Amino acid sequence: TAVLNGVALSAGIPSSVTATLEVGGLSETVVVEGATAIIQTVSSAVSSTINVKSIESLPLTSRNVLDFVTFLPGVNTPSSNRNSTINGLPQGAINITLDGVNVQDNTLKTTDGFFTIVSPRLDAIEEITVSTAASDAAGGGQGAVQIRFTTRSGSNTYTGSLYHYFRSDTLNENTWFNIRNGVDKPLLKQNQTGARFGGPIVIPGLYDGRGKAFFFVNGEEFRQPSELTRNRNILHPNSQAGIFRYLVAGGVREVDLLALAAANGQLASMDPTIATLLGEIRAAAGTTGSITATGNPRIDQFSYNVARKSLNYFPTVRLDYNFTNSHRFSTVFNYHTFTSEPDTLNSREAFFPGFPTEFSQTSTRIALSNTLRSTLTNNIVNEARVAYSGAPVEFFKETDVSMWDGPVANQGGFQLGISAAGITNASSSPAKQSRNATTFLLEDTVSWLKGNHNLSAGVSYTRADVWLRNQTHVPTISFGVVNADPAFGMFSSANFPGSSSGDRTAARNLYAVLTGRVSQVSGNARLDAATGKYVYQGLALQEGRLEDIGTFVQDSWRVRSNLSINVGMRYDMQVPFRALNDSYSTGTLESAWGVSGLAPGCDPSNVTPQTCNIFKP
Repeated sequence: TAVLNGVALSAGIPSSVTATLEVGGLSETVVVEGATAIIQTVSSAVSSTINVKSIESLPLTSRNVLDFVTFLPGVNTPSSNRNSTINGLPQGAINITLDGVNVQDNTLKTTDGFFTIVSPRLDAIEEITVSTAASDAAGGGQGAVQIRFTTRSGSNTYTGSLYHYFRSDTLNENTWFNIRNGVDKPLLKQNQTGARFGGPIVIPGLYDGRGKAFFFVNGEEFRQPSELTRNRNILHPNSQAGIFRYLVAGGVREVDLLALAAANGQLASMDPTIATLLGEIRAAAGTTGSITATGNPRIDQFSYNVARKSLNYFPTVRLDYNFTNSHRFSTVFNYHTFTSEPDTLNSREAFFPGFPTEFSQTSTRIALSNTLRSTLTNNIVNEARVAYSGAPVEFFKETDVSMWDGPVANQGGFQLGISAAGITNASSSPAKQSRNATTFLLEDTVSWLKGNHNLSAGVSYTRADVWLRNQTHVPTISFGVVNADPAFGMFSSANFPGSSSGDRTAARNLYAVLTGRVSQVSGNARLDAATGKYVYQGLALQEGRLEDIGTFVQDSWRVRSNLSINVGMRYDMQVPFRALNDSYSTGTLESAWGVSGLAPGCDPSNVTPQTCNIFKP
């Protein structure tokens, strides 16, 4: 930020300055100030501007410039930086731009609005401006809060830097909980290596671009091998053998559920698939970490460290070219690739050591902005911009049916809901997904300085496209003893002396899991847009488009040196959301006591809604 003639100039915010030149004496000096005015006397906007030079030396591990916005007044960060809000407004009210183009993940903006698909890096950004109230009409149509990032540009002087940031867990202490549970200190290493360089474009003997053509490049790599401590609930060995344990005044009381079932003429043997799976879980828990008792006599806690690694690349390129003294063209390209193996951010690691259900996340993120700034006359300036951003993300691409029907942790081709017994399932959700939300921006703004008035007007066109692919590979089985089950009556207070109703419910659920008592089978059928038929556990594809056309006019009138009046009007027309393609029809196929599943003769792989009612209302 610079102050010229009492006017604060910030990146990303158009301003006008009236400069008067007079012949001075030899004793006079010219002073250029590089500070931000405490009180803005021209703009009524409530805003803050951060220059990266003021944050480069802060002792923080993050090089994502968005993380430093959390230090500004009005920003509330209840947990992680990504959950921040501003002035109590929902995250959907935040508009984050990089060189003029929105770089948020707009598929999740209402719940994940304080996040950018392209991570603005400390050495690639020149300045950040945050406007939280009374924003101008030019940007007010996209959000109540404006966060603007501006990429560095080259100049007539060659400048650059080379850096490596290293962080290690060597000097870290283990957590109190890990020490208590006998779990090793988790690994944490960070390697952030990069370089930036910028200046005039000069090709010796061929081209000298000083004063005309400039470049800036920044490249950064971020590697982070680490570990996370996870806690899983597993059955106590007695509970795994069918003995229900619950607390009474005298201590722990035990009831043999299988013997009770035999005495009541009910199923008294364990389901072989469930028994094998629970045995594999107990064996896996014995390979690493620790197993400790909990306050629940039926449940033990397995604690261990999950290894993960993430890799990020952040290349940035900017070119500036002066066609003439009146026309300057700038193009900025930001690129970000991200890989996480496994995707612990979404809890998609193997839930137990050696189990096959482990998945990754990969993404390629792009932001491209092209700007032409033209000085048409001495007091009229026009700025036109064409920009694009997008981030195709692929979650859990390794998901395959064989993971639920293989030699290790075989669940019979289903996602078995053993969590009904109060323990951790053997695997995460059997679903994979991918998505991309792109933003295309076309805008033009003209500014006219007329006396004490700074008039500006402009038009903008924004098109947001989105596609999402989802597929659930195997159905889910839920376990329980429903009211109509003949075994329901044996879970009485007489058979469980001193128990509470919660204890008896837990006993029913444990019995249902151990004996494989199915209460519901849940799957889905996707409507194939090409054939008009439902495909069992098929692929869902959704595509949509939202367009916005806006125009504005604004005047900043400097009545006196200490009084300015800002008035403006903006009109935006949002075209109705259009579904370009939708093959996302889903339902629940049920099998339970007293509940019919598929109608007789229905083949879920080849049905139409008219011939087979397979969905629960």
